[in-house]
Amino acid sequence: MSTDIFPQVQRRAQGSWNNVTLPEPADKVLNERNYEVFSVLADVRNHYGVPPICPPKGPPPERVGSSPAPDDVFHSETWLTLAELQAYDWTGGPIWNGLVKPFRAEPYPLHEVTARFRETILPALAALGDPDDVRVQMIFDS
Repeated sequence: MSTDIFPQVQRRAQGSWNNVTLPEPADKVLNERNYEVFSVLADVRNHYGVPPICPPKGPPPERVGSSPAPDDVFHSETWLTLAELQAYDWTGGPIWNGLVKPFRAEPYPLHEVTARFRETILPALAALGDPDDVRVQMIFDS
């Protein structure tokens, strides 16, 4: 069984959080299945021993919009500000798990497998405003 991410980018303006859509290709990259990135964002599918930014926080205090109904399918709801994403040490590693990446005989650096996410998403989010006023709300399925 695989796990997918369901993200929503939000920007705070005049004290209120509003949903925004990232332009392509950032919108597509944010929705990609990348377990190493999931490990960093919410400790989801973390078979690598990657230190996450933080454990899942649940919904933000002032949730914008609805979230999938809590049931056996959805889990690890959380949110991260751009400031938190920028502060994380994405150069960590090496990581490796033979069961997950059997084609790799050697450990590999985290920055290799998160490069597409970092190089696409972080600049797209930065274009939206102050790092404390931009966040990604997310939930995962099983």
